[in-house]
Amino acid sequence: MTPAWLANSPANNLARMAEREGSLIRAAIWDIGFFFCDTLIKQRLHLNPKKALGQLHKLPDEYQGPALTYLKGMCYYKLRQYDQAVEFFEQTIRDLDKMPDLEKTNLRASCLHHLGQALLLMAETLLADSHYEEALSHYLEVHKLNVEDKEIQSKALKGLAYTYLLMDDEDNYRVYSKLYFKSFGV
Repeated sequence: MTPAWLANSPANNLARMAEREGSLIRAAIWDIGFFFCDTLIKQRLHLNPKKALGQLHKLPDEYQGPALTYLKGMCYYKLRQYDQAVEFFEQTIRDLDKMPDLEKTNLRASCLHHLGQALLLMAETLLADSHYEEALSHYLEVHKLNVEDKEIQSKALKGLAYTYLLMDDEDNYRVYSKLYFKSFGV
């Protein structure tokens, strides 16, 4: 059964409108619908991410899709369960890649941003525990993401340089240090 707060929401009304309209405006309607749903869930998510996650898991199948997967990832992110968050963010990106008419939504950019943040946090934790190889793999994954956020990219480069320094790998340390400073225009 659909919760009352979602059944009568603007996002649900926009979803019904998108079904009636042609594919030309479907992406715009979907993006606006996602914004309303995202805002509603995020209000609950910030207050109690565990409860919000429970509500998201109870939604019926017709609400399944990249937006819901992204929101579940956000709940796990807020709960600091970054490994789970990464799985949901990666699934969202895979689902969006299968939907060419929705590629212009801002969901992909937001998902990449939070995926990068989660991977950085995981890498920093691994680095603190002296798990250098695992930390490197997370930093490299962030570096390879197409994230427009320069801060995330520079943190990945800094993390790579520092990890290689701790591993006494001077060649890679120099490479990533130069890239890090270059990211600031130095």
